[in-house]
Amino acid sequence: ISAAAQGLRRVRLRYEAQGEETVRGCDPYGLVYHWDRWYAVGWCHLREDVRVFRLDRVREATLEEATFVRPQDFDSLRFVQDSLATAPWGWSVEVLLETTLEDALRRIPPGSAIVEAAPGGVLVRTSVDRLDWLACRLLTLDCPFVIRQPPELRDELRRLAAHAAAMAEREAPA
Repeated sequence: ISAAAQGLRRVRLRYEAQGEETVRGCDPYGLVYHWDRWYAVGWCHLREDVRVFRLDRVREATLEEATFVRPQDFDSLRFVQDSLATAPWGWSVEVLLETTLEDALRRIPPGSAIVEAAPGGVLVRTSVDRLDWLACRLLTLDCPFVIRQPPELRDELRRLAAHAAAMAEREAPA
């Protein structure tokens, strides 16, 4: 796949995801290593769209004669990070951070969320499977924020605040 990306040649992939195996043509724009996994990103002829492929799910890759033109200024790393941050699973979250875009980008790890300037601050969009985990992470950002969705995240913050208050009242045994 790396040779295909460098040589601008199509590959035929036998790909397995979620128990389904497909065969598809792919014009690989690049390879990305992110969060301990390798990904290929490129045009998928089966889905007729740019897609991300986990390389550990590729069962076979065959170099083809067909060539392609990579879109000018395509950023494979950015595409993979944005795709992972918005993958549809668990809870869809939107939070407005009352800070600058530069500050938010320093505080939020790449690939964990879509971060963009918005009226009143910075809009953060992501998906998570555990709202309790996200409630903790939001507090560690140490900046004011407004939860847009889901409302259940507010409940998790309240629960976390009550737990923190209870822990603050504990004393060491005499």
